[in-house]
Amino acid sequence: MSSSKLPRAGCNRKVDIEEGQNANCNGSANKSSVFVRPDSEQSLVSSPNAVDGHCSLVGDRAGRSGSTDHAMTRSQPPSSKGQKNAGVKSKGRIVKTVVNDSTAKSGQSLPENRLASFILSGKDVVVNVPANGNHRSMYLVPLTSVLVDLPKPTPRGKRQYPLVVVLVSSKIIAAIIHNDVCQLLRCSGRRAVTACCGVKYEVQRKQILRGCDLIIGTPQRLLAFVKEGKIFLQLVKLVVVDRVEDIDGMALKAFMESLPTKEHQICLFTSGMTAECQQCIRDYLRSDFLYSSLSKFDSQAAYALSAKHRVIDVSGASKIDYMNMLLKDVGSQYLATADWAVKVIIFMDSIATADKVVAVVKSQLPLAQIARIDSKQTIAERQQAIEVVKRGQIVVLLMCDAGSCEDFPFCVDYVVFHDIPAESEFYFQLVCTVGENGTVTTLYDRHMDQFKSLTILTALKNAKQKPPYWLCEDSLRAVVKSDL
Repeated sequence: MSSSKLPRAGCNRKVDIEEGQNANCNGSANKSSVFVRPDSEQSLVSSPNAVDGHCSLVGDRAGRSGSTDHAMTRSQPPSSKGQKNAGVKSKGRIVKTVVNDSTAKSGQSLPENRLASFILSGKDVVVNVPANGNHRSMYLVPLTSVLVDLPKPTPRGKRQYPLVVVLVSSKIIAAIIHNDVCQLLRCSGRRAVTACCGVKYEVQRKQILRGCDLIIGTPQRLLAFVKEGKIFLQLVKLVVVDRVEDIDGMALKAFMESLPTKEHQICLFTSGMTAECQQCIRDYLRSDFLYSSLSKFDSQAAYALSAKHRVIDVSGASKIDYMNMLLKDVGSQYLATADWAVKVIIFMDSIATADKVVAVVKSQLPLAQIARIDSKQTIAERQQAIEVVKRGQIVVLLMCDAGSCEDFPFCVDYVVFHDIPAESEFYFQLVCTVGENGTVTTLYDRHMDQFKSLTILTALKNAKQKPPYWLCEDSLRAVVKSDL
């Protein structure tokens, strides 16, 4: 990220969070704290999580946000520079919404706009970013904007402890992020420092003792300062993990386990649903975390947290028998409610299985249209199948292609995994096509799918409602019960 393109925050006290952070968030951060600005320069923050004078950046476990959708100022003559962004809300009060320059110039897409509001939602966030992409402005811009507007929590003369920690893999990445943050915080009175291995300890120690609001560092060096008492993790409100797979696993584990059990938010960035990422999700994230992808995903991502998810251990029995029961339940449910608008996706890893599933679909859902996607289709045939699903009333889509489903512009009522995809990322994408009231069912064979248990567990933790499950493997059962 070129530092010359980043906006400066703090030179003007009327810097508001950009409109793009709240665009199309669909309620993910609809209960926001409001920054009320009196005539004096110091702002006041309304937040339910203020502890010992330290104002919270995030909401509570129920999802209350510590972000802001709008900034309100007392009535003042608007300057010519900001007048075009000001509108009179009521007598004696002006409501402003200022679009951040970097956001407007870069032309962020819907997933990037959604990510900004996700970060400020108060919930844990997992974000898949392209391996060669530049994602850091997506969290640096909203975080620094909030830091600028927060009042200083400590009396004058006392050292400020960091509220935000950014974990990185090397001092080079830390230096890049630090340069960007310094530009964003210029003239704001806020400080950012680094604490990385490979740099003299005493130099970094002196910087930390001067006080800081945001610290960027490697887990090993940060832990050293924590043990020395120079950093209080009890005051940290947000932990950003920049590319979890690049960070030393043992050091990351030690740091995450040293975090207090009190409320804090974790924002996890990954270049794929790697084993390291899944381990962090299972061990450190709350069950209602939000999942998004900047490279492949659209607004459907937000719905993963509200999908009801069932995992059924078939114990080596015929999955076709289970498919028969599942589709029978679907048919009886919609027949009873006289609602004949239902869309189902069935994933299989073999085209040979499709013929057996088609027979089950025709017997249990005789009025259903059947569409199919497989690796042998042309692009035109694939688009035709997608159009059938979009326009049809009762449609069953059979998927035999473990490719991307990024171009699915629709939600479905049921997703059934006859087989579990080998790629966790595709599993997540398909789960996220389910709407708010949809259901995901995974047929799990502990003899065949034992190495895919983490994939299932991660999807289970995506579910807001605790799902029914039948997992008979002892080690897996223990993890599921402790998590759910």
